[in-house]
Amino acid sequence: MWTRAELKERAKKDVKRSYWGLVLMSLVMALISGGGSGGGGSSSSGSSGSGSLTDGSGHINWNVVLGVAVVMLVVILVAMAIGIVLGVFVLNPLQIGAQRYFIEATYGEKTISDLKLIAHAFGKPHYMNVVKIMFLKELYVMLWGFLFIIPGIVKAYEYQMIPYILAENPGLDKDTVFRLSKEMMDGEKMSAFILDWSFIGWVFLSLFTCGILSVLYVSPYINMTKAELYETLKHRASVDYYDHTLGGFSMASAGGMDTPYGNPGAYSANAPVSDSYLTGEDAYRLPDDGGHTDTDSDVYRF
Repeated sequence: MWTRAELKERAKKDVKRSYWGLVLMSLVMALISGGGSGGGGSSSSGSSGSGSLTDGSGHINWNVVLGVAVVMLVVILVAMAIGIVLGVFVLNPLQIGAQRYFIEATYGEKTISDLKLIAHAFGKPHYMNVVKIMFLKELYVMLWGFLFIIPGIVKAYEYQMIPYILAENPGLDKDTVFRLSKEMMDGEKMSAFILDWSFIGWVFLSLFTCGILSVLYVSPYINMTKAELYETLKHRASVDYYDHTLGGFSMASAGGMDTPYGNPGAYSANAPVSDSYLTGEDAYRLPDDGGHTDTDSDVYRF
């Protein structure tokens, strides 16, 4: 059972250890999630002429009004389409890369030079898999939100671990990713909701400092707390999808199940262990739990 105090204490240590890298990556995350749009306006002299909204007698020229409305609608639709495409194919994969950085920061120091992890999800062959799953995640949450607000919030928390799961193993199929996130968040959604609201004081302090405090401390602190939550809840996963290179990988000897793994979320103390995890420099096999066979389908590559 985890507590908010424990998660936050670990997050504070993470921030202290990798401060400037976390500040910059959190700033990138804020830009990714917040986006940004700008526009300019133009004034019209509005006297007479074919482009005026009124004719010579002062009556509204509805043909011009309709034309302006159509142009504005087209511009808005094009801008929305560009925003959606940018979000699906660029911003979502960047978010996965940022979460990879935060996950790795729970294991040890990450520096500014490690910011290249932001491109983690763009590597072949898993880029389109990440794009598809993140798109479906956002689509499902939006559709549930259209039905009722509360179910939309519940689904958002149910799918909260999906970006972290993909950051650790971008090769997992859609059904597995959604199932794992649901398993991790089963019975934890309200606790995660309260955890988010526990930062409200920090948010208000950030507003009073015009966002400076958020950039320099609050955002890294919140991001690392959520990463620590993921590291805690992934113990509950029913599938060994973990990247054993995180923190270093050490194989437990026969009968020595108390030997810790480099990835602390990999196994509980009584989890079964197969005799072959690594099948190359970047892959591993699922544990032999009686429900899997030793086939290529059991191998996930990064």
